[in-house]
Amino acid sequence: MQFQLQADEYNGITKDSITNQIRPVRARYYQSFTQAEDENFLGRIYVGVHWRTDQDAGRTMGQQIASYIFTQND
Repeated sequence: MQFQLQADEYNGITKDSITNQIRPVRARYYQSFTQAEDENFLGRIYVGVHWRTDQDAGRTMGQQIASYIFTQND
């Protein structure tokens, strides 16, 4: 399933708090949820928001929750 994601910070409307310039539209395009998950997984480690162990545990839990939800819709 292909989809795109656009953050509120880069939507062509929001202004930069320092330059007061309107920020351009920056959308990310993904071929799958797994691709988006992988990018988010690594990005949160790179910016120092989480440790890899936090991300590993969170990813496992998220996948378990998603699997449970999909089985409940049968």
